[in-house]
Amino acid sequence: MPFTFNGCGTSFYGKRYPAQDGSYVTTKWVTGLWIPLLPLGSYRVRPTGKGTNAVVYHSLNFQTVRVPLCWPQVRNVYIFAAPILALIIYFSWPDIQKWWKYDVMKSSTTRLALKQEPQSYQPAESELPLTSKQASAACGKVLKLDKTAFVKLDLINRLPQVVDRSGFTDEEIKLTSADELRDEVFEAYSLAFLTWEKPAELSRATLDKNLIKTLSSVDQSKLSIAERMQYDAYVVKFKRMLLNAFDLGRRDARISPCP
Repeated sequence: MPFTFNGCGTSFYGKRYPAQDGSYVTTKWVTGLWIPLLPLGSYRVRPTGKGTNAVVYHSLNFQTVRVPLCWPQVRNVYIFAAPILALIIYFSWPDIQKWWKYDVMKSSTTRLALKQEPQSYQPAESELPLTSKQASAACGKVLKLDKTAFVKLDLINRLPQVVDRSGFTDEEIKLTSADELRDEVFEAYSLAFLTWEKPAELSRATLDKNLIKTLSSVDQSKLSIAERMQYDAYVVKFKRMLLNAFDLGRRDARISPCP
């Protein structure tokens, strides 16, 4: 039997081909706010009672026999309902746009959610154990991150390139500043360079996990939905930038030919 709750559910609409026994052909519809949306089938029905009628829900009792879908009735119902639906869409269009932009499109940004990179790949060269000969020639063994190292490793030019290759937009850079991003890159680089002999204690995967934990702990409750979307895009690039800086520092310290 048809049943609606707050105007949503199923309901009979239309009344054609009446018979002497009081029956007639009607069509059962899926409804939304009492507006017929989708025909489910046509029936010859004969009411057998008043059913239930409350404030929020409504049902009817019928004797029913399924008949072929009555297309003329479907057409007439759509002709009647279409202007009502058009008016609702017209007056609700700003709300519909907001719902689409901030709810539907927001769900599509799940691909930007912070996720730890899969560890099923082979370890990077900078994470592999070094032979004694390689270790004795490693940059980290003979260079400290002082002025001399900056010059020999050309860090003044190389570290800003890590920021430039991260793909930040002008709007995203304004969230901090280019100088602050370069400082963050240097910290990740130096962390990897100075711990080159302890890859098991501080690996790339460990840094990745810690970054996710830190970036995910930022309170976003006071941000608008649009600002949250911008933040989500920013932190993915930010995490990738720091991991690239870490790779560079570890590679320079362990396996790069020392100038």
